Amino acid sequence: MDLFGGKGDDNGANIGGEGGKSTIKFTLDQNVEYIITGLYTEVNAPFVYRKASLIAVAGEGGDAGTVRANGGDGGGVNISGASASNGGQGAALVLSGELPANGIYGSLTTNIAYAEDSNATNVDGGRVIKCTKGVYWREQGLSACEDIPSENKFRLSDGTEVQNTSSSITRGFKTGYNMIETKAASDNGVTGYGGSGATGGGGGSGPDAGGGGSGYTDGSVTVVSTQQGGSTGPAKVVIRLAS
Repeated sequence: MDLFGGKGDDNGANIGGEGGKSTIKFTLDQNVEYIITGLYTEVNAPFVYRKASLIAVAGEGGDAGTVRANGGDGGGVNISGASASNGGQGAALVLSGELPANGIYGSLTTNIAYAEDSNATNVDGGRVIKCTKGVYWREQGLSACEDIPSENKFRLSDGTEVQNTSSSITRGFKTGYNMIETKAASDNGVTGYGGSGATGGGGGSGPDAGGGGSGYTDGSVTVVSTQQGGSTGPAKVVIRLAS
């Protein structure tokens, strides 16, 4: 599986940071749920789950600023984000398997954290949680890392079953609350946002750029190659049969 973090936004002659790039290898177990998310503009970084557990991330590059400020590169799996050329700090690395149960939303999002979690302020990035908490399944009393009761189809955050999904696989992913929105705001509110990742890069102050987001793995995958930067397009994942 090739993971490509998304490139940060350019701003005139200033260049957004490249996303992190990694190749990982692992066995997809039969009749077990795997989820890939984050491949959309608001996150722009791939997050890979086995049931409820986050197993791999590649970070997004930070956005460019307005004056002599290129965004920092995102980190591949197990690599921190790079700081901007002038501005936000690169996201710190969380060591393999050491993500905590509780997290921090990045300061850019308007999502409200549960009581045990928190929201970053100012130009600070966030930190993802190790297992999805969800909304509906939380209300049913399931803990974050717990498997979903058998014979359930995939459910949306309000509990609605997605009818064209299978009820014969072991599930754990709980929709509606996974805290992957780790991007940092900038203090000008327009440019220089930090990149998404397991931890989010710091945002820029004034005309400054944002730092890159970090990559992560829980240790259950084999890291074939990984690097800071190297991805120059939107976030994507390429799945291949290992030779």
